[in-house]
Amino acid sequence: DDRYPFTFVPENYFAAYFIQKWELSDEENYFNNLVSGENQPRLRFEYTDTTLTELPPDHAEFDFGYNLKVITNDTVTYQGKGLFKLFRSTVNDCWYIYFWQDYAVDENYELTWTNLKHLNR
Repeated sequence: DDRYPFTFVPENYFAAYFIQKWELSDEENYFNNLVSGENQPRLRFEYTDTTLTELPPDHAEFDFGYNLKVITNDTVTYQGKGLFKLFRSTVNDCWYIYFWQDYAVDENYELTWTNLKHLNR
């Protein structure tokens, strides 16, 4: 939906690496690079501490913590907090993320999803 273009807001610690706006095509490229890389990692994801706030009409905000394990020969666990802003399409009644902001927990910047994106773009 052109009314809500996708935006990713990185953990502020890495803002200098994300000078250009991170758009949906960047998100797709990062993910494809991650899963089709030399080691082809397995991913395990879990939400923690979630709060969903519905905002009429057809919007919502989802605050969450996360743990994302990237499993290759070694396992690295990324963790942090995030905020998704969502809208429900009137065309197909599906929810879409149009805004994603990432935050570190306890200043563990290297463990954030932002850093994973930075390393795999």
